[in-house]
Amino acid sequence: MLGRPWPLPGEPLFLREDTNLAIALEEQEAAEEADRCPRCGMSKAECRKKANEWQFQGEFEQCHAIAAIVRAQKKFGAGAGSDELVWSAYLRH
Repeated sequence: MLGRPWPLPGEPLFLREDTNLAIALEEQEAAEEADRCPRCGMSKAECRKKANEWQFQGEFEQCHAIAAIVRAQKKFGAGAGSDELVWSAYLRH
């Protein structure tokens, strides 16, 4: 059986333990986010470790969705004054 059965009338839906677990999860996720490098998304402990300075290899990948947006912007002459436009891409099937 997973979880607690539906509470009876007058019983709380969430117990103090549920709240404590939710708070602990939120704190853990916040700590992980604080440790994440805003540039590469890796753990700061790994991407900034001196021993790893020459251990990374960069690679080139193309985001085809962004490429489609850039083509559309060129096609429709997006330039000055287009800050109010929102560009998006969708996958055709």
